[in-house]
Amino acid sequence: MSSEAFAALRPETCIDPRTLTRDVARASVPIDLSSCVPARLSVRTAGPGRLVIPPLGTVRVDAAAVDLEQLRVAQDAGVLAVSSVKPTPMGVGAVWAMLCAAVVVLATAIGLAVTVTDIGAVPLVAGVIVALILTGCAVWAVPALAPLKEACLQLPARLREALVFGLAAMIVFALPGAILYFGSNVPHLWHEAQRDHDYAVALIGVGVKFVCVVGASALPVLLYFIFDRERMLTLRQRVTRNIFRLDPRVRTLREIDAKYGQWLDEAFGREPSETRFLPGTRWPILVATAVLTLGWAIALLDTDAADPHKHVELASLIAPAPSAATFAFLGAYFFTLNSTLRGFVRGDLRPKTYAQIATRIVGSVVLAFTIERLLRGVGMEQTSASLLLFAFLAGVVPETVLIRLQEASRGFVRGRAARRQIDHASRTYEPEPLTRLQGIDIYDRARLLDEGVTNVEGLAHHDVVELLLKTRIPATRLVDWVDQAILFIHCTDGENGAGSSAYHHLRVHGIRTATDLRRAYAEAKDKDAFLRIVPSPQGTPPVLTVILDAIEEENWIDNLTHWNAKPAQVTIKVPEGLAAG
Repeated sequence: MSSEAFAALRPETCIDPRTLTRDVARASVPIDLSSCVPARLSVRTAGPGRLVIPPLGTVRVDAAAVDLEQLRVAQDAGVLAVSSVKPTPMGVGAVWAMLCAAVVVLATAIGLAVTVTDIGAVPLVAGVIVALILTGCAVWAVPALAPLKEACLQLPARLREALVFGLAAMIVFALPGAILYFGSNVPHLWHEAQRDHDYAVALIGVGVKFVCVVGASALPVLLYFIFDRERMLTLRQRVTRNIFRLDPRVRTLREIDAKYGQWLDEAFGREPSETRFLPGTRWPILVATAVLTLGWAIALLDTDAADPHKHVELASLIAPAPSAATFAFLGAYFFTLNSTLRGFVRGDLRPKTYAQIATRIVGSVVLAFTIERLLRGVGMEQTSASLLLFAFLAGVVPETVLIRLQEASRGFVRGRAARRQIDHASRTYEPEPLTRLQGIDIYDRARLLDEGVTNVEGLAHHDVVELLLKTRIPATRLVDWVDQAILFIHCTDGENGAGSSAYHHLRVHGIRTATDLRRAYAEAKDKDAFLRIVPSPQGTPPVLTVILDAIEEENWIDNLTHWNAKPAQVTIKVPEGLAAG
């Protein structure tokens, strides 16, 4: 589906067949016929035979090859869009080259004019500014310069990315550079290194630490600026196809625009665009850069490398300080590397990802301080291997560490009432994390947490279309997770978990989603035997009957059933199939 197919959602950008005269139709004017429905369109041509347009696809033909007046019914019904062919927009690289060349030419012309003539520099610069304003107005007003206008519209996004990259690089280099320069007295080392070899070695050690801090701090942030982003138009096409498959109540692009158009515009822009930059703020990237750089500076920078009287090995220069806070930062950094790498491969690195990175690092360090004070209170040393390992795990999986802390604290108290109070006070972890579902790991869980989905119940009742818009998780996997979540919340109890619940019995029989359960029950030959898969207490209705009734009331169950249904191959004849409507 091309950009003109999306432009068909706005009538002012389309051709009205009734306005085309016979003379224009006889000319070889290229037009695009775009299907606006998830069905094949068989269009009657001016001659023998028919033209087939794939679902949500576009075919370019000459205006003389089709009877445009006969296509008016299809366009009014919203199943077909007749669009003019837009010229290929000029590349952004070419616009950059033209702007740079124009700046060089203008600067040279002003310099020559000031040198040769008696005109002052101020009048010349004012004249150049007026000329640039008039040129910009011409680019925006003259239709022949429309490709240049479309390419220029992408420049602000690129300038914004370049500015953020420059600020991030400044943070990465300036913060550790300032700490080393003033803390290690680099000017003194540089002066003495010319006469004393020990000072030269110390200066090399400072340089090694600086390179390590800069490299480690810049790597996660650099991945954001170098990964290959998909075009906004491509992403919008993909989401639109998934919405057709997920929502049985929308049948045309016009209906999708009416129901989800605001979300689509917020996510991908109002007008169809080939740009690769998502809208939104870039401040989280700078915040994460500062946190990462400061963390590595605390972990690696010390004064030993700057002491010419201490001969340290090269490997010891990059060894982190043995403290709980440092190892918690290393654990969070380990998680950050894996998370950003997955986003890099999936094409899902967003500024919001770096907000999660910054908060995770700070939260892990705070948790490490708490653990350190707790374990030192029971006699454990600050540099104990167990404490450092516990702090590292607090950075990778903080909620698991919180659970272990609760279990450890329960072992130090006596009495059932005191243990209940500890359980109530320490309930800071999520009893039904998303990792309970098949196929979700800690990195997928973190990505869903960015969108406000914190547990299984939240996923079951979140807006699936919103998740399709805001994440790059493949739609099939995302829908499957929601399907699992609906079955999970109806089959498990919050205290004992899945191991002793109906969910466990269904999984043993290969039933893993709510739609699986509905389909298996509908196709079962002996329904009474099927209901006995899950044991039921005597004198109570079958558990599976209650679960099935509860699932029927879920908001997304009809959408999930429509998604899993095999789509029918529908062909609509235009205009015959629409003449009656």
